[in-house]
Amino acid sequence: MEEAGANRADVVIAVTGEDEDNLVICQMAKKRFSVGRTIARLNNPKHEELFQKLGIDVTISPTKAILSLIESELGGQHFVLLMTLKKAGVEIVELSIPAISPVVGKHLSQINLPRKSTISVIIRDGEPIIPTAETILQAEDDVFALVNRDGEDELRRVFGTS
Repeated sequence: MEEAGANRADVVIAVTGEDEDNLVICQMAKKRFSVGRTIARLNNPKHEELFQKLGIDVTISPTKAILSLIESELGGQHFVLLMTLKKAGVEIVELSIPAISPVVGKHLSQINLPRKSTISVIIRDGEPIIPTAETILQAEDDVFALVNRDGEDELRRVFGTS
């Protein structure tokens, strides 16, 4: 790492095929070379929490990304995790409102959303809608929401997508 110039780096990105190697590379970069920011590839998404606890700034999981893409293409899936914003402690999710959802025909102001969630945009018939309290939800609307990790299950329940 010294020969590669780690002591001059602002960011070190470890993308080997082994999670353990990526963890050690990032930790060495921070501790020994005082690199300000580290990014590690995760082959096993189950290691994400451990990497965060051990000080890795950003983790990228191709497995998790591919899974999200597959889920979004499967018929019948109404709720897809698109991205996790770790520092903010929130997730960006996409959900498609099923025809039997209890929110169909209601104004957003009538829906009891989880405390730490917000509807960011609704896609209806291919057109984006910036929602207001008076926006009426319809079956097959694609809703993009920000929600904290604790509120994800509640959001699924409210929209009838669990």
